[in-house]
Parts: sequence; structure tokens; C-alpha cells
Amino acid sequence: MTGAPVGRSDHTAAWTGSRALVWGGSDESTSPTDTGGAYDPAADTWRATPVAGAPAPRTRHTMVWAGSRAIVWGGLDGSSACLYSGGIYDDPGLLPAATDFHTVTPCRLVDTRDPGGPTGGVALGGNTTDTFGVTGGACGVPSTAIAISVNVTAVAPAAAGALTVYPGNWVSAPVVSNLNFSVAQTRGNNAIVLLATDGTGTIKVKNGSTGAVHVVLDVNGYFLEPF
Repeated sequence: MTGAPVGRSDHTAAWTGSRALVWGGSDESTSPTDTGGAYDPAADTWRATPVAGAPAPRTRHTMVWAGSRAIVWGGLDGSSACLYSGGIYDDPGLLPAATDFHTVTPCRLVDTRDPGGPTGGVALGGNTTDTFGVTGGACGVPSTAIAISVNVTAVAPAAAGALTVYPGNWVSAPVVSNLNFSVAQTRGNNAIVLLATDGTGTIKVKNGSTGAVHVVLDVNGYFLEPF
């Protein structure tokens, strides 16, 4: 299709409500790229994302749509080293905006294995969802934060499934999970998670498995509005 981004793998995509965004990944030379595009299905047209000021080229990163802008974070560079950087694309121009990302010393936000501790609870039962507070606690995430950078870990799942982390005031979970796991497999993954948009500073975790699973969430930073 005319104007579409070049072929790639290990990229990310997000839906804005009116357009599909594709960004990053590896091109045909297997090198990470910092290019992408926005597809408008109503007009059946593609528009390239700007390269000037874009995040560094990367693969296997995370991209989420935050209502008026796309946040890119993490992933791997050309040497397969983990990246602790990202950027924000504004809508409708898709021009890079100043990234207002604040790191924090890695902090355990949730650990359901320790029900007596301040971050504890109980294991998530099969096909259940729980809500957790993020802002105003010991991890230093302020009430003005719009999203957080976290590591999500599933511990000792009783059945194969997936974890999905999303804003605390959303009624339904997104169709794409943050982490898939097999039975008895302890597995982690990094993610950017939009916080509740009603000011409560909460997130939900859905266990898309028929068995119970313990959940560990470690926050390493948060995003503020870039103005």
C-alpha cells in the first residue's frame, strides 16, 4: 500500500480510536528502526511518523496509546541490550513531544505471595481481576502520574494463561495481554501501564487463566504530562 512503513518484525502497534499506529522493530536488514506510520482506515492512507526527535531505534519495546499521545518505552537495541529510554508522540501531528519520564529506585508495588506485607494480598484466582493502588504510596508515584513503567511477573501459575494490566477505571480488559505463561512457569515482562483516568491512581490485573497465579509488580518509573 502506498505510503505504508517498510516491512518489519518485532515492532509494536496501537489503536488510537481512529488510526492504527505502527512503530519500531527490525527492517529487512535485521537492524532496529526508529520509523513507523499511522494508518487512517477512513481515508485508506498512511502517514509516516517523524524521525527527528524520535526515540532511539529498538525492537520488542512497548507502545501504548494514552488518549492523546503514544508512549514508547524499553525494548532492545542493535546489540540486544535492554533500553531504559523512550519518547512520546503527540496527536494529531505525531510530532515528538518532550518526554517527562521520572525514574524511581525499583520498588515492589505488589507481591501477592506476602499477604501480611504492605504490598501483599492473595493469589489471583482463575479468570479473576483485582485492583491495586499505585499513587501516593511507598514507591513515590505522585497523584499527577498518567502512566507507570513496571516489570510484571507471574509466579507459580496453576494453569497456562496470561496477565493483563490496565487502568483501574476501565470496565473491560484490553484484548492484548502483557505476559503469557505456562503452568508452573515463573515469567516476567516489562510494560508501560496507563493509570486510571478518573484520578484514583489505580490499575487492574486480570488473570486470564483457569488456575490461581501469584503476581509481582515492580515499578521503576512514571510518566507525567509533558507540559
